[in-house]
Amino acid sequence: MIEAKDAAYSAAKYFVDITGYTEKVTIEEVEFDDNTNCWLITVGYLAESEIIPLVKRQKAYKVFKIDANNGDVLSMKLRG
Repeated sequence: MIEAKDAAYSAAKYFVDITGYTEKVTIEEVEFDDNTNCWLITVGYLAESEIIPLVKRQKAYKVFKIDANNGDVLSMKLRG
């Protein structure tokens, strides 16, 4: 079983790999779900405004479900 630190690293790396965002990527929350045997990792990042890029950035969040047995990313969701 992987530890929380490894799950967080997997989530952040996956996020950077698929989005290309590298600036201000942070781990915000780490939670273990006993029912699914998965880590739930919330990653924060500065999202660009769709109207005026790079001018008005706001914090946005993605929640990753990481398999605790092997560290695979199972899902990525926008946290509302």
